[in-house]
Amino acid sequence: MEKAKTKTEIIEQANLSYDQLEELLASMTSEQINANFKFDISKDKGQHWTRDKNVRDVIMHVHDWHVLMLDWLASNLNDQPQDFLKEGYNWRTYGDMNVELWKQNQSVDYEAAMERFRASHKQVMLMFDEFSNEDLFEKNVYPWVGGTTLANYFIPATASHYVWAIKKIKKHLKSIKA
Repeated sequence: MEKAKTKTEIIEQANLSYDQLEELLASMTSEQINANFKFDISKDKGQHWTRDKNVRDVIMHVHDWHVLMLDWLASNLNDQPQDFLKEGYNWRTYGDMNVELWKQNQSVDYEAAMERFRASHKQVMLMFDEFSNEDLFEKNVYPWVGGTTLANYFIPATASHYVWAIKKIKKHLKSIKA
């Protein structure tokens, strides 16, 4: 997927990949959804390959990043400075933060995860709609964005994360069929 260059493109990519993820999940049986991942991770890089154990974990991860985005935006837009990542973490240690979030979500069932994911997706898209192209793509519009653009936060929190989730779930399905 080519990186979005306009607000319209971000919306289209987020909605397309969201719909694809929803369609993939709707095509799965309860057994497939609830089965633990058993695919080979020996060639895969990234802590997430060992962190997530099932589809629920993947969905909750995406939801948690929606929440990070929403909290960060709400706080900073209300002149209450807040970093994007949870307190105590930075971009070198965010993998550890993801593991902590994973631990906190182990009591959430798949149905609740989907409700949270769908609700937070809607909230992110509603929040996103409040920004103009300039707000999203110009640097230094908001000092709390840290010299980058808002788009560089919205894209990973939506379309890129949905594509990642699809890839991981498809790998799970392929391993089940093997």
